[in-house]
Amino acid sequence: MSGLLHDNKGDASSGAYGAKKLYVGGVVFANTAAKFWTCLLDEVLDKYPADTRVVISGACSGPLSAALLDPEQLLQRDMRELESDKAQQVLNDALGVLELLGPPPGMRLRLTGPEGQDVLREMVLEDIDAELMPFLLTWLLEWARVPDAHWNNKVVQGMFVGEDRIRSYGYKIAFQLHNQLLGEELYERSIEVRCDRTPVTSAVTGP
Repeated sequence: MSGLLHDNKGDASSGAYGAKKLYVGGVVFANTAAKFWTCLLDEVLDKYPADTRVVISGACSGPLSAALLDPEQLLQRDMRELESDKAQQVLNDALGVLELLGPPPGMRLRLTGPEGQDVLREMVLEDIDAELMPFLLTWLLEWARVPDAHWNNKVVQGMFVGEDRIRSYGYKIAFQLHNQLLGEELYERSIEVRCDRTPVTSAVTGP
């Protein structure tokens, strides 16, 4: 993947960020979440000091749940619900809300140092909005083996180790997620992510 940060720092290795396959606990993942998090963390580690923290925040609808780990299955469930007698009313309501509120807002990102000082001032992630962010968050929680009953707690901490065997990188990723219930089905979420990336020797040459 190419860089996600529009920070005017240039991108000499554009297209080289992110793992095509991320191994966590011996299981390989090649989903959007694995590519997004490793791409973002690669770019931060290449452009900024090693102790830089990534902070992403914004309002998201609905609680985090294990159903978000499989968006295709979730979409099929929603489609089945739309096949009911109330489908037209549901569609009309959704179109009305979209017309009133506009598209989902983008998530806010900033980079901080170990003492909380700004390394990169807050910016809007153009490619990540409030609809996509919950899917990306649930995978961090799943990889860190946080029980899903705790995913919507006010503060959730986790850590896991991943490996990109193609590029010979090991990732130690730690995070702290803050969830604030603003109203019915609406949460303000903020996650701070820290990453140590080290060379590993178990590279593979195949796809």
